[in-house]
Amino acid sequence: MQEEFARDFIYPMLQAGAIYEGQYFLGTSIARPLIAKRMWKSPKGKGRPIAHGATGKGNDQVRFELTAAALAPDLQVIAPWRGRFISRRLSRPAGDD
Repeated sequence: MQEEFARDFIYPMLQAGAIYEGQYFLGTSIARPLIAKRMWKSPKGKGRPIAHGATGKGNDQVRFELTAAALAPDLQVIAPWRGRFISRRLSRPAGDD
């Protein structure tokens, strides 16, 4: 996976000059599509749902799920952090316990 990541993700990112807020490269965010692709291509993953632990407060869940939708539109994605209970708890203002 390291070679594919460097060749297909890191190198094009560097060529494009994709630097967030002019300060740092998007290494973590750019890795999410590759991770989702490999989860889907895994021998254990064929025909089975995939799951991710990205929270509902960031863009990682979008990166995982858009990659899954592009690779296999019928693929079921399990996102426990987006569940009703957890999402409700995270959306409360601080100190609202």
